[in-house]
Amino acid sequence: MAETVEDLNQLREMLHHFDTLHIAFQDDDCPYIVPMNFGIGEDQDKIVLYIYTPREGKMTHLIKENHHVGVQAETLYEYFYKPDKTVSNSYSSIIGKGIVEPVPHDLYDEAMESILTH
Repeated sequence: MAETVEDLNQLREMLHHFDTLHIAFQDDDCPYIVPMNFGIGEDQDKIVLYIYTPREGKMTHLIKENHHVGVQAETLYEYFYKPDKTVSNSYSSIIGKGIVEPVPHDLYDEAMESILTH
């Protein structure tokens, strides 16, 4: 059963259970999807996710071209058999969109610590 979660605190709690964040960057006509480690910021008014990007490369180029992204993450809990002999599973996931912005210099250490501890 799908449930839409919009409460920011509940979304933050869910994010702590995900290992990998999949980020979709716009690359011409098709998305360019990258699995990434991430950290979670402390902003109470919005969800802030920290990622580390190289100074050069395809991902950095795509961010400069268009900083709007899609994000997705999930955790699979278990598989189970249904009476009609099909297999299903229970899981938790998020799907969202946002923008990539540089981390201000005064938040760099906090952002990196968040990524490393997550």
